[in-house]
Amino acid sequence: MAIGGVFWVAGRATVKRIMSRYSRSGEQVVVLSANRPGRPRDSLLENLQPVVRQFIRTENLKGRRVSIDRVGRFLLSEHGIDIPKMTLWR
Repeated sequence: MAIGGVFWVAGRATVKRIMSRYSRSGEQVVVLSANRPGRPRDSLLENLQPVVRQFIRTENLKGRRVSIDRVGRFLLSEHGIDIPKMTLWR
Protein backbone atom coordinates (compact mmCIF):
# COMPACT_ATOMS: atom_id res chain seq x y z
CA MET A 1 0.00 0.00 0.00
CA ALA A 2 1.47 3.37 -0.93
CA ILE A 3 0.83 6.25 1.45
CA GLY A 4 2.20 9.63 0.46
CA GLY A 5 4.85 8.08 -1.75
CA VAL A 6 6.02 5.73 1.01
CA PHE A 7 5.47 2.00 0.74
CA TRP A 8 3.91 0.57 3.89
CA VAL A 9 3.18 -3.08 4.59
CA ALA A 10 0.54 -3.79 7.21
CA GLY A 11 -0.53 -7.06 8.73
CA ARG A 12 -4.09 -8.33 8.53
CA ALA A 13 -4.84 -7.32 12.15
CA THR A 14 -3.57 -3.80 11.52
CA VAL A 15 -5.73 -3.41 8.43
CA LYS A 16 -8.80 -4.67 10.32
CA ARG A 17 -8.12 -2.25 13.17
CA ILE A 18 -7.77 0.69 10.79
CA MET A 19 -10.89 -0.22 8.82
CA SER A 20 -12.86 -0.67 12.06
CA ARG A 21 -11.79 2.77 13.25
CA TYR A 22 -12.83 4.25 9.91
CA SER A 23 -16.23 2.49 10.02
CA ARG A 24 -16.91 3.79 13.55
CA SER A 25 -15.81 7.37 13.15
CA GLY A 26 -15.79 8.03 9.41
CA GLU A 27 -12.73 10.18 9.95
CA GLN A 28 -9.41 10.12 8.18
CA VAL A 29 -7.82 6.70 8.43
CA VAL A 30 -4.14 7.67 8.37
CA VAL A 31 -3.11 10.47 10.68
CA LEU A 32 0.47 11.59 10.48
CA SER A 33 2.08 12.43 13.79
CA ALA A 34 3.23 16.01 14.24
CA ASN A 35 5.64 14.98 16.99
CA ARG A 36 9.16 13.84 16.36
CA PRO A 37 10.04 10.35 17.57
CA GLY A 38 12.04 9.91 20.74
CA ARG A 39 11.96 11.55 24.13
CA PRO A 40 10.52 15.08 24.07
CA ARG A 41 12.83 17.96 24.87
CA ASP A 42 12.20 19.35 28.31
CA SER A 43 13.03 23.05 28.28
CA LEU A 44 12.23 23.30 32.00
CA LEU A 45 15.22 21.13 32.84
CA GLU A 46 17.48 23.13 30.55
CA ASN A 47 16.43 26.32 32.34
CA LEU A 48 17.18 24.73 35.72
CA GLN A 49 20.74 23.73 34.86
CA PRO A 50 22.31 27.03 36.00
CA VAL A 51 20.30 26.90 39.24
CA VAL A 52 21.39 23.33 39.98
CA ARG A 53 25.01 24.07 39.09
CA GLN A 54 25.04 27.12 41.36
CA PHE A 55 23.57 25.06 44.22
CA ILE A 56 26.21 22.36 43.76
CA ARG A 57 28.99 24.95 43.53
CA THR A 58 27.80 26.69 46.71
CA GLU A 59 27.53 23.42 48.62
CA ASN A 60 30.98 22.30 47.44
CA LEU A 61 32.54 25.60 48.56
CA LYS A 62 31.01 25.02 52.01
CA GLY A 63 32.58 21.54 52.04
CA ARG A 64 29.23 19.76 52.01
CA ARG A 65 28.55 16.57 50.16
CA VAL A 66 25.97 16.90 47.36
CA SER A 67 23.71 14.01 46.42
CA ILE A 68 20.83 13.58 44.01
CA ASP A 69 18.48 13.55 47.02
CA ARG A 70 19.79 16.91 48.25
CA VAL A 71 19.47 18.49 44.82
CA GLY A 72 15.89 17.16 44.53
CA ARG A 73 14.96 18.49 47.97
CA PHE A 74 16.51 21.86 47.12
CA LEU A 75 14.50 22.15 43.90
CA LEU A 76 11.31 21.15 45.70
CA SER A 77 11.77 23.51 48.66
CA GLU A 78 13.18 26.55 46.83
CA HIS A 79 11.40 26.34 43.49
CA GLY A 80 8.45 24.02 44.09
CA ILE A 81 9.58 21.64 41.35
CA ASP A 82 9.43 17.90 41.94
CA ILE A 83 11.75 16.11 39.52
CA PRO A 84 12.24 12.32 39.62
CA LYS A 85 15.66 11.11 40.78
CA MET A 86 16.40 9.35 37.50
CA THR A 87 15.83 12.59 35.61
CA LEU A 88 18.21 14.44 37.92
CA TRP A 89 20.74 11.65 37.53
CA ARG A 90 20.99 12.39 33.80
